Amino acid sequence: MLLHDPKISTFIIDDRVVAGTPNKSQVFQKSDTIRTRQLVQRSLATLPDFSIEKDSTNRSTLLTVILPHSSTNFGQFIAKVVDISPVIDLSERDINRTFLASPSDFKTINIHGLHPGHQYSVSVIGRRKGESELIKEERVITDPIAPDFASRNASIISYHTNITLRALKPEKALQDSYQISYVQLDPLRYFPKLEVNDIPEQRYIEIYLGN
Repeated sequence: MLLHDPKISTFIIDDRVVAGTPNKSQVFQKSDTIRTRQLVQRSLATLPDFSIEKDSTNRSTLLTVILPHSSTNFGQFIAKVVDISPVIDLSERDINRTFLASPSDFKTINIHGLHPGHQYSVSVIGRRKGESELIKEERVITDPIAPDFASRNASIISYHTNITLRALKPEKALQDSYQISYVQLDPLRYFPKLEVNDIPEQRYIEIYLGN
């Protein structure tokens, strides 16, 4: 029996504040306005009800931006998603995309179609009076997914003392290694977890377990 033990995903939070920069003739006239705008953006980004989370139904491909429940001066929120996964082939990199708040529920932005194991930069932008302002930015690594050894492209060859598993790796999914837990059923015997490093150039993963 094989059990998938996914690696722990990490969040790297990098809140940034962007404010318009006036020309030199206006520096002293608008400095208070700029400072106020920065404070508003910083306080809005750190609200406890304003977050970017992995969707509980599919943590590998879906994210949910939970917008502030308190009233704001923004008429629209936009989420821009950029794949920033390091050291991958351009053909494997996800395209840049933009998502809007759901018309039926202005309190969330549903981000979908992401690639498992990829690292994304998610920027939440507020729009008001034709102007855009960056409010919140976070980096998220989507959860990896295990190869499907039950699919028609997979094979399992089992003998009394060993077993060989072969499966097509999930398309455009990134994962440095796989952890495998297995037990011998008769007689019952537990074995230590195995860690198998991925070979990015190979489309298939093949695992041999033997005594």
